[in-house]
Amino acid sequence: MFLTRHRIVDFRNIRGNRQDFVETFPDEGEIDLLRVMQILRDTGYEGMVVPDHEPQTPGGPEQVDAFQYGYIRGLLQAVGRLE
Repeated sequence: MFLTRHRIVDFRNIRGNRQDFVETFPDEGEIDLLRVMQILRDTGYEGMVVPDHEPQTPGGPEQVDAFQYGYIRGLLQAVGRLE
């Protein structure tokens, strides 16, 4: 078994189910990502949280990345992981 110290949670949100879904922005999907972030905090998770699979927009991938990283930062602030 290979073990690594690098832990990553791919943060994404969807509408639909596992077999038939549409990727959404993190604040538009069915998953309560604030609750997910609270669970990560409460369980002592110390790894990375990064955006994963994003919807396409006319503003391009840079605009989507900026929004997603900002959203994750806001969630980290909300659960007290950032000052």
